[in-house]
Order: sequence, then C-alpha cells, then structure tokens
Amino acid sequence: MVQLLVSLLVSFGWGEQLPMVVLSVRDGLPAGTVPRILADSKGYVWFPHSEGLTRFDGNSFHSFTKADGLPSDRIYDIIERSDGAYWIAAKEHLCLFDPQGGKRRFRCESPGLGEIHALLQQDGVLWCGTERGLWRRKEGSAWEPVPGVKPDPSGRSMAVRRLLKDRHGAVWAATFSGLYRFHDDKFNRWSRAEGFQDDYFVTVNETPSAIWAATQTELLQFAVDDELGDARVAVRYGRADGLPSEYVTDVRFWQGSVWAATFRGLARLLPSGKWQALELDHAIRSLPLESLATDSQGSLWLGTDGGGAARLPGTGFSQFTEADGLLVRKVWAIMEDKKGEMIVITKDADEYAVNRFDGLRFHPVRPASPDGHLWGWSWSQIAVNSRAGEWWLATGRGLLHYEAGLLSRPTLAANLRAGSVSRVFEERGGAIWASIYEVSNNGLFRRDPATGRFRSFTEADGLPSLKDATTAASCFVEDQHGQIWIGLLNGGLLRYRNGRFDQFSGKAAGAPEHGVRALLLDRRGRLWIGTASQGVLRVDDLQADAPVFTAYDRSSGLSGDFVSALAEDLHGRIYAAGAGSVDSLDPGQPPRLQLRRLTTADGMISGKLRVAFRDRHGALWFGGDQGLCRIIPREDPAPETSILIHSIHVNGERQPISDLGELEPARLSLETSQRQILVEFGGFRHDLRYQTLLSGVDAEWSAPSTVRNVFLSVTPGVYELLIRGVSPDGTAGSRPARVRFSVAPPVWQRWWFLALAAAALLGAGYWIHILVLQRKLAIERTRSVIATDLHDDIGSSLARISVLSDVLRAQLGAPEHSPVIDQIATSARDVMERMNDIVWAIDPRQDTLPDVVARIRRFASDVFDAKSIQWSFQAPPVSTELTLSLAQRRHLLLIFKEAIHNIVRHSQCQTAELRIELDAAALHARIKDDGSGIPVGVRGRGLSSMHNRAVQLGGRLEVTSTPGGGTEVSLRFPLTGAA
Repeated sequence: MVQLLVSLLVSFGWGEQLPMVVLSVRDGLPAGTVPRILADSKGYVWFPHSEGLTRFDGNSFHSFTKADGLPSDRIYDIIERSDGAYWIAAKEHLCLFDPQGGKRRFRCESPGLGEIHALLQQDGVLWCGTERGLWRRKEGSAWEPVPGVKPDPSGRSMAVRRLLKDRHGAVWAATFSGLYRFHDDKFNRWSRAEGFQDDYFVTVNETPSAIWAATQTELLQFAVDDELGDARVAVRYGRADGLPSEYVTDVRFWQGSVWAATFRGLARLLPSGKWQALELDHAIRSLPLESLATDSQGSLWLGTDGGGAARLPGTGFSQFTEADGLLVRKVWAIMEDKKGEMIVITKDADEYAVNRFDGLRFHPVRPASPDGHLWGWSWSQIAVNSRAGEWWLATGRGLLHYEAGLLSRPTLAANLRAGSVSRVFEERGGAIWASIYEVSNNGLFRRDPATGRFRSFTEADGLPSLKDATTAASCFVEDQHGQIWIGLLNGGLLRYRNGRFDQFSGKAAGAPEHGVRALLLDRRGRLWIGTASQGVLRVDDLQADAPVFTAYDRSSGLSGDFVSALAEDLHGRIYAAGAGSVDSLDPGQPPRLQLRRLTTADGMISGKLRVAFRDRHGALWFGGDQGLCRIIPREDPAPETSILIHSIHVNGERQPISDLGELEPARLSLETSQRQILVEFGGFRHDLRYQTLLSGVDAEWSAPSTVRNVFLSVTPGVYELLIRGVSPDGTAGSRPARVRFSVAPPVWQRWWFLALAAAALLGAGYWIHILVLQRKLAIERTRSVIATDLHDDIGSSLARISVLSDVLRAQLGAPEHSPVIDQIATSARDVMERMNDIVWAIDPRQDTLPDVVARIRRFASDVFDAKSIQWSFQAPPVSTELTLSLAQRRHLLLIFKEAIHNIVRHSQCQTAELRIELDAAALHARIKDDGSGIPVGVRGRGLSSMHNRAVQLGGRLEVTSTPGGGTEVSLRFPLTGAA
C-alpha cells in the first residue's frame, strides 16, 4: 500500500492526447464507477455497476434495476450467450436475461456459491468466479467446484476477479490467491511461490499474440506454445518500462496496439517494447481506470473509478499541444526534414520553434536569430531543409540561410532583396524559390543551385503585375514534368516552364479567380487546388495549353468553399481542410463527396485548420491555432448505418418489443381509437441523422434530422413506417427499420357492417318493390273495375238513350220535333264516344304503345274514310312493348283526335300523314295535311288544349302552317316524368 501511495505522488510526463467523449452521471449513466464493460455482438455497450445494469445504444443510456425484476442492484458482471441472451451476476444471484421475454425479463436463481464476481460460457459449460472460489456447471447438471482452486490453508481469500477463455480453449482465472489456467484436465498456477511479487491477480485478458495478466504490482505477458499448449511468462512490465502505474486493471488490443488501463491512466505498447502514456480528458485525468472494451464501431471504452466512462472514437485521431512538447500551440507549417523526421513549426508574436517529433513527443528548437525575432506573416511553405542539409527560413526580416544547423548563426540570402518573405520552396533539382509579400512591391525569385544567385522575375517573364496586392505567391508545387505551379494569395494560378509563366486566372473556364491557398500533386500526377472561394479544383492534363478545371464545391457536398490545406492518404483519398472540418473526396468518383466528413466530434482540433501534411508512414497531420491533429487513415469501410426500433407507444401505452430493439417489430393491429403512435429509434453511431417515410402519406423521405422519434396521428388504414440512418457524408442506410401497423375503421366502415347494411338495404328495397308491385296491381284491378263499370253501366245507359231517341223519332214523326230528338241522340253518342276513350285510357290492358297506335289508327280510319281523305300512318313495330302511363296514353290519344278533327273540319285537304317515332328517351309524333292551312291570327280552343296537354306531358307542341300550304303539328315529350 505504501508503494502504491508513493506511485500516486510521483509525477510523470504525459504523451499525446487522444480525443474522447466522457459520459458520466449527468449524461444518464447512473453510477460514476464502471468496473466492467461489455461490448456485445449487436452493437450495445453494457455497464454493470452498483446501481444496476445500464445499456448504451450509441446515443443514450437505459438502465435495469430491481424495479425491472433484478434481485439486486449490485451487478458484478454480464456476458453474452450465443443464443442472444445474457448471463448476469447480481450479487449472489445468477440471472438469465432474455430480451424477448416480455414482462419477465430476468429468470434468476440463487445457487449458494457466494457473491458472483466473474462469468464465462464455454462449450455448454457455465463458469462462475465467486468470493469462495471457482465453480462450473454443465448444461442440465449441478454446480461443482473446480479442482485445484481450493481454500488456502492460511485463510487467504480465494475470490475470483476475472475469467478468460483463450484461443486454445483454456480457461484462465485471476484470483486473490494466484493465476490459474485449466486446459485438457490440467491446470497451472502462478503465484508468489513461482517468484511473483504478489498473489493478488486483478485481471487477465488476451490479445492476438499473447495472454496478459496483472497483479497490483506488475503486468505479465504470457506466451502460449501453439503445438504443446504450454504457457510461460515472456515479459514482465512495470513503471520502468513506461507504464504510468504498476497497478494494471485491464488490457485490450485496439488499432494495432496493446493498451493498458492503469491506476494512473492509459498507456499504449510501442514497437520498441516501451509503454507510452496518453493524456486523457481533464474530467478523468486524475482518476484510476477500471476497465477497457472495444465496440462494433471501432471505439475504445474506458471505465473509470468515479468519473463514468469515456469513449475514444475508432478514427485513429490524436491531438498534440504544449503538453506533448510543442513550444507554443499555434501550428504554421508541417514538413519532414531530409532525414524523414517529422517537423512542426509553431510560432506566435514572441516565440518561434522548429519542433521535431520522436514518435512520442515533440522536442522544440529555437532557431538562432540575428536580432532575436523571427516572426513573419506566413504559413505552410516557410521552411526548407535542403538536399544539401542547409536550412532556409522565411521570416518577416528576410530569407534566413542556416548552413550549419538551426542553432548556428544565419545569414540573409545573398542578392535577394530585403522584405517579408512569405514562402520558400525547393525544386527536385535543388533550386530555391522565394516569394516576398509587400502589398505594392511583391517579388518572386529563384535561386540557381549552380551559381547560388537569385533571379528576380518580372512582367517580362509572363508574370502579372507585381505591384498588385493579389499577386503574392501563396504556395508552390512541382509536377512530374518539372513544371512549377504557383498559387497567388488573392489571384489565380501560375505555371512556370521553359523559363516563362502562364497565368490561368480568367484564361480557362473554371480557373481560380479569387485566391489559391493550397496546391497538391496526387500519386496519379493530377493537380489539386484549394481556393479561397471556389472549393477544390482539379487539373488532370498538366501540360495542356488551356487546362480543364473540375470543381468540388459546396454544391458537391463540400463543407464550404474556403479550403486552406490539402493532403492525400495512401489509399488515394483527398482531404480538404477548411474552417474546423475536413472533407474526404474520392477522386475516382464524379464530383461528389464519397467519404465521411471529419469534425471535432471525431477528434479533429477545433477552429480554422491552416496546414496539412502526410508523413512517410501514411499518417495525416492537420494544424491550426488550437494545436496539431494526427489521423491514421484506414481502408476499413464505415460501419453500416443500421437502425433499430427501441419502443412503440400507442395512445401512451408501451407495446411489446425486445429490450434490445428490433429492426422489424411484429405488426400491430390497432383499434379505431388507437391513432396516436410514438416510435423511438436510433443507430449505434452518434453522428447519424434520420429520415422517415410513411407509406400512403409521404411522397418522399423526410429531411435528415437528429431527432430519434416520430409521432404519428393517423386515420384508419394500413401503414408501413420506414426509418433509415444517414451518415455525415450523406450516405443512407441500405436496410431501413420497418414498423407495420393497421388501424381498424369505425364499426360502420367495417366489411361485416357494410355487408349487413347492404343486405338490409336489399331487403328493404325488395320489400318496397313488393309493396309497389302490390300497389300497382291494386291500381290496375281498380282501373279494370272502373273501366268495366263505365262500359257496362254508363255505356249501356247511353246506348239505351240513343236507342230510345230513335224510337221516339219514329213514334212522333212530327218534323218540328226532329231537331231536338237528333240533338239528344248526337249528345248521347258523343258522350258514349268520350266515355269509351276514358274507359280505354284507364284500362290497364291497354298500357303499351301498340295499344295506343291501334286506337289512333282505328279513329283515323273511321273519320278519314268517311270524308274520303287519303291518309297514311307510320308507327314503331307492333312488337314494341313500351309501356305508357295512363296520362301519357290519354293525352297522346286526345292530341291525335283533336288534330284529326281539325283536319276533317277545317283543312279541306286531300291527303293526311300521321307518324310516331321513338328514340332513346322521347316519343315524337307528327300530324300533317295538304289543306288550306290555318288563317293568320286564328287560334281556337282546340290548339290551346293541345298545347296544354303537351305541357302536362313534359314536352313541346309545335304547329307549323302557311295559307294554302297545309298544316303540320309536331309533338315531342320524354317517356319519363310526364304529369
């Protein structure tokens, strides 16, 4: 214990700082101490602790406690089974957690083994490490103690802290009485008796090439013989090897290195065999680490004692500041010297340093200065370590030449005019270029390595006017053809070949116009141009007289149109740095961003990025006012943006769903009133945005949003809600989550109700039809009775009157009585005729059109033949069975009779023509004669009567007549709707 306290008081230097996100109680993690972490195969990260069991889904925490069915809130361990369930050690209880189990999530037992601290599943055997030793149980059998792990005679604790199954199938147990290994019914034990400093083993873990175990005082690396299966201690590590503390609590393999969690922070094993301490976030910097885990997103998790958990993104980021040896934080240039060592130039108004990187830390060198001041307004290409080993520094006082190292006294470059040198650059052949920036007196110079003299270029060499503030050179690059490309600070682009300059600003379509900030020649020999307002431009044919410029800008998905630095990784991807983010472009694709955008959330330094560089090992470096960031690019594809449904609430009531979420929950069949639906979802990546699409409602996907729930208020129907994730580069997930549900219509809209209603309507219609038929039959019977009675009773009486008038005339014989008797007889016959028309009209046996035609034909024959008038009658075929109403038959007959009477009485015609025609909806009747016509102004009661009858039929009557030209009566009425 004394040694431990002393180690806590000893100071040590930190190495590089890793970007991380610290998640603590304020973020939803119930406990500050995280002794174990499990990253499962599904993507979840689990934290067993003293307040229960907590699950992290990439965005938020969800905890399980005694209220959810756990027998205790003190959870020591959790492991994942091959069937998707989990074993949980809850104090002295063992629980099986089935996420699909509904309300009974946890099925627990108390095996009586003491408090269970470690669990392991191996080929159907469950191992339990407890405070009283090691136990195992085969499936379907009872618990049995593991031979070899026996109570120590001295009474020392046999508590088992960690269990491990290695790639050889052996089981390792880290206990308070030593380290045990069980393999093929044999076991090994390592303890103080074997020469170790301590029996108290706190952890055991495996990396691809070794087994790692640790006591409170040292870290042990075991080598296992692949053929014999024997294990032996290969290396022992302590503080002297760079570990921040001898007390190592966990070991993991991550990003090609072995990482150790210690009582005083995190360390990484270097190829040299030494450990490098890493600087952690200030929130957990002083806290002991308890555990490590790597998740499906490639991140490393750290469990702390009191500070929650920290996540290190798996993007290969590291950050460096003054704590890592930089003299000042502001980075102005990144380069490699002629030996290939990393050089970072930092400066501010008071300090200037050339910082050399040894792989762990930076070591600053303050170059000698003629007057103690080297500051100048320049960045990026401000230093050259020439092939001859000399140094050239661009400063505000001129170009300094160091022939014997940076600590030697420099000289001002010979025959180069004094001024603020903004850039210096060396060709492959050794020529040195220098640019002077002085608002109205810029300069561009080239030093011939053969003569050692600088040549000053002018407008005579093809340069634009150097008196213009826009013409100061901002960057240089040499292509494979030996051409020198020069970007202008606020102007366009220059190319130097054959001793002359070509200027492309405004000369070629798409050329840079308002400033070039960076130039890069990629491995395929193409030129990339970072501009101040046009994004990134690319030139493929560098020897063309009029190069073609391809643009990547904001419309292509770029973060912004200002690009200050460019770099290329070993996989050919181009990185464009701007204000606080880096965009990665795939040159093999059309002008469109293909890879992810790197921001501070991934570990990028904040603020504007000024410079970029790729070192000989393939690492990318970015610098700015907030320090330095290193990225180790990987070829691995970005994790799939899969989405899971975490919960569904209907009218506020939670629906059954797996505690781990589901890609496609079971379909919901909801009642009419269940129309308010809340769906919560999420992906395991923290940088996702989400889109939704509701079938039958949405025509297209919603706009991407960080909101991880959607509320629906729907009408009855069948629906399918799709949800997909969108990564920062705009790539949508290939398999969306799916929620299918249906809302039942109201009772009056359901099929069975509609069927019953239809049946009822049909029944009612049939019943009404029967009633109508019965009524019609009753009316027809009544009409038949009336017609019969009229014909038999009144008809016979009128006939009797007529006969009696004839008898009376014969008996009286007096001429003076004849007119009266004739009038009686005529009236009786007239009444009889009218009565016959009424009898015919109401007789239901005369309802068809042929009956009407026959009646008219008979009447016309009686009248026309008596007057010797030639006549014709055209009517529809006798087979036409069109039924007319009583009113239609009566009015049609009487109109014909009136027209025929008028012809006989007044027309003095020789011929007459009658016609009845039918079309789809109407009857058309015409009566025409060749008589004298109707005198002008004459309108008798007969014509008025015919017009009135036509109106009652719902039709129209037209009378056409010319003096001496005959008369035509035309009637047209609809076959339905007559009065």
